[in-house]
Amino acid sequence: MRLYISRLREYIEERGNDTRFSFVLVELPFVVGAALSAVMLGLLLFALVLGAVTSIGTGTEFVYMHSSRLQAASEVRIEATAGFAALLGLLVFWLVAAAVGFALWSVYAVYKLVAREVDHRRRVDRIYQTVYELFTELGVDRARLAALRDRVDDARDALSEHSPGLWAIVYLVFSIVILYILHFLSRDLSRHERVERRLYEQIYEVLREKGVAAARPPILEGEATPERPTILYIVATLLTLGVFLAYWVHVVNRDWNRHVAAHERTEKWLLETLEALAETTRS
Repeated sequence: MRLYISRLREYIEERGNDTRFSFVLVELPFVVGAALSAVMLGLLLFALVLGAVTSIGTGTEFVYMHSSRLQAASEVRIEATAGFAALLGLLVFWLVAAAVGFALWSVYAVYKLVAREVDHRRRVDRIYQTVYELFTELGVDRARLAALRDRVDDARDALSEHSPGLWAIVYLVFSIVILYILHFLSRDLSRHERVERRLYEQIYEVLREKGVAAARPPILEGEATPERPTILYIVATLLTLGVFLAYWVHVVNRDWNRHVAAHERTEKWLLETLEALAETTRS
């Protein structure tokens, strides 16, 4: 039994990307990107209006070219407009450069978000496989083992096996795919949590049958993460020209951070409870 607990401790400590991500790491590039897009759109509209007004003014002054005073004023106005246009062009250049930089940053953020689901799937599957093998060695009832086996498989299958690098490249080429990426990250987490809660209910029941007096697993506290309304989020993103996307990324990262935090507490509970069971079995 000690061998299983040692293996379990190893899997718990090897987190990889299965950890909480900060706002700066995965959310900031989308927030800044949305802000830059809004600013550039505003500047574009302003430039179009300014161009239309300047064109009307120039045409009117052309009719009255006999007036040297009006002609001189027109030349000064054109020079001022040209200078402003140059300044506006420089501002747009730096805004575009910043947008490109944050867009590349968002590619890395997408990679990390997908990689977290992949690493979480593999890591918790190893943990649950180890718990199943440990319970098998302890001689747990076959019917309960069969039910536990089903829950272990369901918890693994609820999370999709994706390629973080591939999705990052696809996002770089076709940015619109971010809508689907956020959809499956939210959908998979919701399904995974519902199955996982049933799994820990069964683990808790087995431990109680073995005489271990332990509190309920922390992961059973509160409600499971709900599935987000993808269609509504997509419509909101399109209507706001991408600004709502920053909030959607925030929701996905927040939900996963909460899940990872719940896992940290629950895995500590699991390890301590199984160590107590080992002491009881040895004595």
